[in-house]
Amino acid sequence: DVMVRIGHLADSRLVAQTLAGTRYVCCASPDYLARRGGPQSPDELDAFDCLNFLYPKSRRARPWYFRRDDQVSSLAPRGIFVTDHVESLVGAAMAGGGIIQVLSISVDDQIRSGALVPLLTDWTAPGPDVAVLFQQRQLRAAKVKVFVEFLHAIFRTHRHDLPALPPTGMG
Repeated sequence: DVMVRIGHLADSRLVAQTLAGTRYVCCASPDYLARRGGPQSPDELDAFDCLNFLYPKSRRARPWYFRRDDQVSSLAPRGIFVTDHVESLVGAAMAGGGIIQVLSISVDDQIRSGALVPLLTDWTAPGPDVAVLFQQRQLRAAKVKVFVEFLHAIFRTHRHDLPALPPTGMG
């Protein structure tokens, strides 16, 4: 009845309502940063241990996205670890394995708790929206309407869309 999706929404007959925006966030654990330091710019990433996300269908590493002065760029840092499971990527970073770049929605709680420290904050790029999709006729169904309202309330409460990044002095 209802689908939640992150990413580009192809034209369809479904109604889409945006729940939240995201951004690409680079981060690492305090332990990793104490041992290795952090990059001052994206060009320095190859000198660090990068943990990359692998697109499940194409089996290619996702490039890292950056924006500074309204210029969006991407690069593919040399990685020491690659996985198609975001939670494993976040876990590896929290364990001190290296630097990751993931969507803010995947790490905002870890950043708030201090388990991960944001890096390169001056180069943070916008990410895809989180949206709820359903068929127009389904909105009349009470269960769909209530669930869609519930999702909106959760995302408003948790403010996953672009949480404030604490200053790091590293970017």
